[in-house]
Amino acid sequence: MSVDAEYLKRVGEFLTNSPFTDITSGSRDYIGGIVGGEEPSRYSQSPLLWNGFFTGLGVNAFFGAFDLPPQRSLSLFTRTLIGGPGCIDLTVTSPYKSAAYEVLASLPGKVTITDRVHHLRSLNHIIPGPAPGEYYVDSTDGMGMFLALTKRRDLESSRVLLVGAGGAAASIGYELVRAGARLFIANIIEPDAQSLADRLRRFVKPGTRVQAGGWESVRKEAPQSDVIISAITVSTPLEEKDMDRLPPECLLADTRYGGKAEFAAAAGKAGRPCIDGREMLFGQFYFAAERVGNNLGIEKKLVEKVLRDVENTFLTS
Repeated sequence: MSVDAEYLKRVGEFLTNSPFTDITSGSRDYIGGIVGGEEPSRYSQSPLLWNGFFTGLGVNAFFGAFDLPPQRSLSLFTRTLIGGPGCIDLTVTSPYKSAAYEVLASLPGKVTITDRVHHLRSLNHIIPGPAPGEYYVDSTDGMGMFLALTKRRDLESSRVLLVGAGGAAASIGYELVRAGARLFIANIIEPDAQSLADRLRRFVKPGTRVQAGGWESVRKEAPQSDVIISAITVSTPLEEKDMDRLPPECLLADTRYGGKAEFAAAAGKAGRPCIDGREMLFGQFYFAAERVGNNLGIEKKLVEKVLRDVENTFLTS
């Protein structure tokens, strides 16, 4: 099996970038990619993770970044990509995660959709199965942050301040309440925080709670929190000077990475422990990569070893 030139041409016609410049017909057995309307080709680290994974496994595959403009059909693009020869993953990023959920009804064949996708009405992975016409759909953003946090502490009964009420916040909040965390959602538009809290209350464990408030709640709730997560797209919920009021054991987390991770940068200057979005991104990738490795029939121990190698390289570079 190999990816043919006509298929690559059809996929490329949807995009404003040229992800297949170095790929010729028959030079790859498999392809995948991340699609977004905010030009993932300019910033996404997903190709680095996936291509490192394929290299470690000895799989002849390529993972690219797909810049899909809003005037092009996400549904038609998705069906074209995943229906072609050798597609093994479509990762969906902003602003298409919710729109991709609506695409699922148009997918031909057997589609297995996780509960979290139905509950959140959002997704970030469509993974073709080992048999033709099979697809597995998941939302792993929240699991990515959950994995990073649980490496440091037990989240059950922890007091978590989640700042933001968008798609990433919803995914993270969903995993937190199901783990038994006591969650407070703060957002600059308070009705959005209240709306997200109402959605998440369906999933709380007995004895826990979900509360919400406006931007003024951040400084009020922060000193009482065990974990603070910034899931906003710009600025930072707490400046360096505000962090002196936090408990010494308070763990900080930023969903962004690189130059955009202002909360992580402020935490670093204040000498506070902080997780940035690179760990969340790795965790998000991890769960999808495990499934892809299984679909390719690769031994589980080898998949796990390669994932550890990719993690060490990615998080220490």
